[in-house]
Amino acid sequence: MAHRGKRSLESQARRYMLDKSFHDRNNADTISLVTQSMVIAHLNSLYPDVPPPELDVVRGEVLIDSRGDGSFQK
Repeated sequence: MAHRGKRSLESQARRYMLDKSFHDRNNADTISLVTQSMVIAHLNSLYPDVPPPELDVVRGEVLIDSRGDGSFQK
């Protein structure tokens, strides 16, 4: 049977950050527009009984870029 619909909290946080980010087409960068409290609030709305994981989220952080130096690419 296929494993469907169960993502880890880190994966849910990553997807939320990518959905709420700014995609700069000139520099081919993806820049975070969310804060740590926004990510934790989102995870608490999805899973109210599970404590959120330790996250280091900075607004304005480069998540993905064309040079491979983004925080999601390391």
